[in-house]
Amino acid sequence: MQSSRTLFRIALTLLLFSLPLAAQLPPPAVLIKNVTLFDGTGKPPQTGVSILVDNGRIKAIGAAVDAPARAQVIDGTGKYVVPGLFDARVQLSSSPANRILRAEVGEEQRVAWMHSLVAAGVTSARLIQGDLVEQRYFQHWTTLDLLNAPHLIAAGPTFTAVDGIPADQYPVLARMVKEREVYEIKDVDQAREKARVVAHNGGEAFEIVYDSGPAARPAPRLSDDVLKLIITEAHGHDLKVFVWVSYNEEALTAIAAGADVIEGISEEVVSDAVLAEMAAKKVAFLPSLASQGDLVTLIQPEAMKTYLADPLVARSLSPVMKKSLASEKGALPQMRLVLDERMITRADMEAAQADAKKAEEAAKKAAETRQKSKGGDGKKEAVAPAPPAPREPTGERIGTLLEKQQERAEQNVKRALAAGIPIVTGSGAGNPLIFAGPGLHRELALLVKAGMTPIQAITAATRNTAASMGKDADSGTIETGKLGDLVLLDADPLADIGNLAKINTVLRGGRKITPDEPDIY
Repeated sequence: MQSSRTLFRIALTLLLFSLPLAAQLPPPAVLIKNVTLFDGTGKPPQTGVSILVDNGRIKAIGAAVDAPARAQVIDGTGKYVVPGLFDARVQLSSSPANRILRAEVGEEQRVAWMHSLVAAGVTSARLIQGDLVEQRYFQHWTTLDLLNAPHLIAAGPTFTAVDGIPADQYPVLARMVKEREVYEIKDVDQAREKARVVAHNGGEAFEIVYDSGPAARPAPRLSDDVLKLIITEAHGHDLKVFVWVSYNEEALTAIAAGADVIEGISEEVVSDAVLAEMAAKKVAFLPSLASQGDLVTLIQPEAMKTYLADPLVARSLSPVMKKSLASEKGALPQMRLVLDERMITRADMEAAQADAKKAEEAAKKAAETRQKSKGGDGKKEAVAPAPPAPREPTGERIGTLLEKQQERAEQNVKRALAAGIPIVTGSGAGNPLIFAGPGLHRELALLVKAGMTPIQAITAATRNTAASMGKDADSGTIETGKLGDLVLLDADPLADIGNLAKINTVLRGGRKITPDEPDIY
């Protein structure tokens, strides 16, 4: 009996020690036979193609491909292959649901989001507005194949002005979290220091917010010299820079400072001057349509019910996320009410401050009069005036503002497309109702709605986005020698961009992952 227990302990120990080693072994070769191929290079679809992926890379593509005896063979008859998808705007450090449950932002939930990215065919994702140390840990586990996640491109904290966007979104009690996820830069010395923290500690791209916010409620913005210095530091380390802006003037300044990708232009229709500069300097455009007003559509009860029932979305939701979404005490029900309210403008806030100051002065004067009256000067005791009634906001209805933003965002895609500007994809996952994985498919559907063809949308999510992050030598297209990042589909994505979500199998770095088992290691 003792001998049996000893043998069992030995066997268990060997198994536990062998798991990390097994996970790091090269994945077995995979041969996909007789498939229709969209290689992302601009060539028309090719039928009857076989693709061999071995040791993590694409070894051969052709009508007849020999595979080693150990290869896993997938019959691709009637199926389609596209390059692995890229999402250049993913925030894992905040909840895309109601933000009411602590577990929504826990490490387990973050891991679940990375699983849902892979299950949705996203094989590369740029992580923004997050703790760089945590992002690097996730990268390390993925590299060791201990975690089924996309190739992660760490951008670390977002650079912004003191009290600028998105630093203004953090409550007072989240100060320490904010300091890990956002760098509020006051001058060039601090800009240089923080830029080098990112570059020297594994950051692979920079995210900068150079955004003064809506005209009704302007926000602090980085100074031009700080913006220029951050971009110069990033380029000195051969890192790409993404800059979110609201206005054409901000876009022109960011382009002149050397931005590689302009994001948003959320408050204006993009001008001819901006498009000309982007074309001349080969600057890409990331519209992030899903985070620009699409919430107005999705947040309505019936629309949200349909959206959450979508198989790709439903599969990505953990029990804690479903509980949060179903809660009537969370942010989403409140947001529905807010959409019908008017925007509180800067003028409103200044007027309210003036009212408060007048009320304070009147109360002070009344108190002084009462004090004199008690001294027996014969004057009637003053009564403090009633405080002024709260002012009604004078801005436009918030839902209307978001609808206008969405219309502008669609126009900007059309104009950038007509001007030949490369469009890249970033879902904004981490915002309400934009889920990691399904969010990119929502973004692609919105791009097609805005005028892109399905093949243009696929190219945006593969070749263009890979190039925007400097990853196109290894990813973004299906070519011999590149990483084995492929998505096998059960339906033709050119017939309907929604078919891009009908995923049969994902290969990330040559490792085969089926969508219903993304958490199997």
